[in-house]
Amino acid sequence: MSHLLSHLPVGSGSLVSPPPEGWSPAGTEALAAINRSAIAPGETLPVVTLADGTRVQTGTVATLLRTIADYDAAVAAGVEAVALETLESRLAAAVPTLLHIGLFGLFPPSEWQAGASAGRRWVGDVAAALLADAVDG
Repeated sequence: MSHLLSHLPVGSGSLVSPPPEGWSPAGTEALAAINRSAIAPGETLPVVTLADGTRVQTGTVATLLRTIADYDAAVAAGVEAVALETLESRLAAAVPTLLHIGLFGLFPPSEWQAGASAGRRWVGDVAAALLADAVDG
């Protein structure tokens, strides 16, 4: 599972305690660039501040869903694993923000890991590994 975590951006902060004021999940800046790639030229997706003071990138779920579809299509087409790395990096970049906002509390990693979608399974594996790492670390 540690190879899944290698796709995650390096950052600070805890998954289990309230973040300091103005904290952003790891990779918020990289996630912004990924999310911009999914929208029309000239459009912007702001970073917003949640009630707890955390700053998060908007558009993350929409971009994640599009990237899962691209990943599934690539797997179905038999694309080599090395060619999937860019898509895996895009998927992994969303996980810290999605963990922080509670998406994996509503839809646990085990639900993401179930089913036929390779992209959903991959996201579930990364979320489960990151949660296990947070508990162990």
